Amino acid sequence: MNYTYTLKRSKRKTMSLSVKPDCSIVVHAPLTTSNERIENFINTHSAWIENQLQRMRQLNEKKQSFTLDYSSRVYFFGCRLPIEKATVRKAKLESDRILMPCNLTDEQIRQQLITLYKETAHSYIGNQLPAFAKMVGVTPTKLRISSAKTNWGSCTADRVNFSWHLMMAEKEVIDYVIIHELCHIHHHNHSDKFWAEVSKYCPNWKKLRARLKFYSEIVRVENW
Repeated sequence: MNYTYTLKRSKRKTMSLSVKPDCSIVVHAPLTTSNERIENFINTHSAWIENQLQRMRQLNEKKQSFTLDYSSRVYFFGCRLPIEKATVRKAKLESDRILMPCNLTDEQIRQQLITLYKETAHSYIGNQLPAFAKMVGVTPTKLRISSAKTNWGSCTADRVNFSWHLMMAEKEVIDYVIIHELCHIHHHNHSDKFWAEVSKYCPNWKKLRARLKFYSEIVRVENW
């Protein structure tokens, strides 16, 4: 099967494929790899490409059909909570619903929710961070909440960054990401030593890490 693709050559040793959200195909190849070998590589992986293209089309259809208004439900701490009109000054998180000021446009509702996610992230992660940092044996001095869509967290020697999108996930998933980033202060890679340390503090990290993929799709489909 013939595919239209973008070829990117670099000083790498192996070839790789990726299918982007817009259904474009990108091939990464070493500088000296022949076009014939690249074509054979693509043909060999045609089944994988078709599966990825179908998945991206389905995600894009969901994205186009998603609306955000007073009848919507959004994820918060792993639960799909309804948005309800209420006499409140700004969006407020309750255990089983999100209270929202009346007479807002769809975009205003979105902005209210983003503000609520950010405030909740500061509060929840800020409360969890000291105990986890002490447990791991590190002393970050700064916490930053970002709007990153592809990285749940990152860190430097003295600062940890977390995306507010994490607030959509279950608390145990959020805690895993906190521990993950704190362990990176000791190990600046994903070596066996790094994962061994993560396992000490979060034995079921593989299950929680896999759960993050679900929320990555939610962020993409709902266009956060």
